[in-house]
Amino acid sequence: AATQSEDVLELIGRMQGYHEAGQWAAFAGAVFDATEDPGAVRIIDSAAQSLAQLAGRAGTKVGVKGPVVIAGGLLTNFPDLASRVQARVGSATVLEEEPVAGAVRLAESL
Repeated sequence: AATQSEDVLELIGRMQGYHEAGQWAAFAGAVFDATEDPGAVRIIDSAAQSLAQLAGRAGTKVGVKGPVVIAGGLLTNFPDLASRVQARVGSATVLEEEPVAGAVRLAESL
């Protein structure tokens, strides 16, 4: 229903035509609204696992020793995803304000 496709073949054709992240992200709400569907739960779990691994690798690469802060529209708008990422990362905190606020504070301190 979210893609307004008549059948599976039309759905496949539409999805193959999406090349921008925003086009795919537009369907996030439909996935989170379908949490009673095992397929949707697998998608959410897979996303949480991927984000947790990315956060871990990024933290290791830059030498972060303290708590991990995770940010982004999916994490702030879909608490279920954020909690699944936090469960995998451990000490992760979801950034509640716009990331630019930190940049402004840093600039003000110069």
